[in-house]
Amino acid sequence: MGGNLERALCLMSTSLAQVISRPHEIGALRSRLRTHAQGMLLRMRGNTVSADPATVRTFHILVDLFEFFDAFAAQQYSTALEMIQRSELIPLTLSQVEEKVAKFKKLDERITRNIPDILYATMTMIYAQFKKLKDEETLPGLSTDEANKKRQFLKERGRALTSFSGSIPFRIPGDINRKLVQMEIHMH
Repeated sequence: MGGNLERALCLMSTSLAQVISRPHEIGALRSRLRTHAQGMLLRMRGNTVSADPATVRTFHILVDLFEFFDAFAAQQYSTALEMIQRSELIPLTLSQVEEKVAKFKKLDERITRNIPDILYATMTMIYAQFKKLKDEETLPGLSTDEANKKRQFLKERGRALTSFSGSIPFRIPGDINRKLVQMEIHMH
């Protein structure tokens, strides 16, 4: 890191932000960035970090998002949804929408530019869970009432994502917005 941790974190964050949502497209570059980012995390762990806390926080969030997209690409949906819930970047209930919109306004641009892909991946996983519940007539260990409650829970998550995407001061690309709305509609 050459004694200039702030600069190294900024450069690594910029690089990560460009590749995190495309695990299968980038290949070797993405792999090298992952290795370097993990090395930086190891060197920072347990040491006093002499960098702006916002820069460090952005770096950590981007590394976490890297893992989120890897889990999504591997179809480890439960793991990925737990990760995105822990990140607290997007709402998963309607009651969280306003809070997350306010938080969005304070996020670094390297994170916000990835929000459309985060929303799409999250909605895709929620929709896959909903479809699985809907397609299976009888679920082992779940009564009809419990299955209906679970579907309602997933519908609310989908509604929260589309509400958030329409509320943030960021232009979500039309194709992603259309897909988000379509998946939400298919859950009704």
